[in-house]
Amino acid sequence: MGAQETPRAVVGAPARTRRPASAANGKLTVAVTGPTGQIGRPFMAALERTPQVERVIGMARRPFDPTRHGWKKVEYRQGDILDLDALDALIAGADVVVQTGPTGS
Repeated sequence: MGAQETPRAVVGAPARTRRPASAANGKLTVAVTGPTGQIGRPFMAALERTPQVERVIGMARRPFDPTRHGWKKVEYRQGDILDLDALDALIAGADVVVQTGPTGS
């Protein structure tokens, strides 16, 4: 990607103004891309141990089973960050979005 190019995942992304999902119970829903990568795995494990985090939505291109990693708060979504519909579905209802995977090409 050249210095002047805008990442596709940002182009046309809708602006969001909403009340955080956590407002009702004080716990966070975290959406994570790249949950099974070198950075993602330890990050997901840390989220599992964080009492303020109630739910984690992990999006990866390939299927994975959160229970194989011992993750109880995690639910899997298949998708790619370059797919704007998948990205929009991932972040809907999330209080925090974390990008740990590659940015695509």
